[in-house]
Amino acid sequence: TESILEGVKIIYANFYNHENLESINLPFGLVSISKYGFGNCVNLVSVTLPNTLKYLGCSAFSGCYSLTSIVIPEGVSVLPLSLFQACIAMTSIVLPSTLTYVDSGTFSICTSLSTIYYRGTQAQWNELVSELESSWDSSLPEYTVVCNYVG
Repeated sequence: TESILEGVKIIYANFYNHENLESINLPFGLVSISKYGFGNCVNLVSVTLPNTLKYLGCSAFSGCYSLTSIVIPEGVSVLPLSLFQACIAMTSIVLPSTLTYVDSGTFSICTSLSTIYYRGTQAQWNELVSELESSWDSSLPEYTVVCNYVG
């Protein structure tokens, strides 16, 4: 497991194509993971995101074939284009109640994603989904949404 020093606020494409990275704990105080931040880290299985995170860039975790699940902290409001593209091992994700937008390509080629845990209410989920492009989940297999998630 790798760790990043406290005080880092932004991760750019620092870890792009880092094939040996399997697990990483990101520090409290981190606010942003920019475009391609961890893209193509094909052996990355586990990422711990801090509660201070607010921004995820396009393709920040695309091509992370081994990533099995991830918890997006409260405060993140947008899941951009190709954020998790081709995360083929991802079976579950925890989404914050602060989410306002999910791009139609966020989960493209996430062929194993079967459970979305949402920290908001069913009413909030319904409102969120009604405001999204109808294709936001078109590339997902059949999945279940669990609302009011606290785990």
